Amino acid sequence: MIRIIRSYIAPNPKEFDYWVDLATNPKGNVIKYYAGSSKWLPINDDVDNDQSAKIAALESGKVDKVEGKELSSNDFTDAYKTKLDGIAAQANKYVLPAATASALGGVKIGSNITLANGGTISITKANVTGALGVDPTTTYVKKAGDTMTGSLFIETTSEINLYNTISVPSSRYAVLRLKSGDNYWDVTTKGTDGLLLQKQGASDVQLKLDTSGNVSIPGYFKSTVATGTAPIRVSSTTLCTNLNADMVDGVNVKDIEHTLYT
Repeated sequence: MIRIIRSYIAPNPKEFDYWVDLATNPKGNVIKYYAGSSKWLPINDDVDNDQSAKIAALESGKVDKVEGKELSSNDFTDAYKTKLDGIAAQANKYVLPAATASALGGVKIGSNITLANGGTISITKANVTGALGVDPTTTYVKKAGDTMTGSLFIETTSEINLYNTISVPSSRYAVLRLKSGDNYWDVTTKGTDGLLLQKQGASDVQLKLDTSGNVSIPGYFKSTVATGTAPIRVSSTTLCTNLNADMVDGVNVKDIEHTLYT
């Protein structure tokens, strides 16, 4: 590649190989080459001969300088052009596919997930709290051995509720509250009273099982067992005070009195 320029002043020898010195001969009949040490020497001594043919020959292989750019020693060859022509359009345009359950790919960060600088994905306590709507470390029993505070409500069709305390009656520790129809029944504990069953709002305990195994109720026992089966079984032979019975060993008390007096 030949680099040649026409000008009145000497060009930069790093940019041009030949200089048509118009200052020496405005007709362009003086052609110089760079000989080093800031010297441009003519390749011809005849300034009267027309050098246009030689200049034309040199210019036919020259490349004009473009402002702001420099010529390179790396030639663009036909082989390079053929290689570039063989590359399909947008061959280097890569589109990242979306990830699936079985294939790697790109993912997007959803809600309640933290993405740190550098691409690190993590889930924080704030993320979990935001997803659940509550703080699991203070709302739920975490593991065996943990202590639950506050009241636990189990939402079922039968409305089973667990409480740590109950206001009515006072000084009770409620274990379980059950719903039957429109009524609520509290299974509670209180000191040595043992287990108590009481209808919510009632003043009396309906059933009491104390720590000694004694059972007491404010009402009466009603047995619906069929005849042939004893409705009650007693091991003790001790006298039951205030026991009012009409039948003794299958005989009516009135018949016994009649027999004795007869």
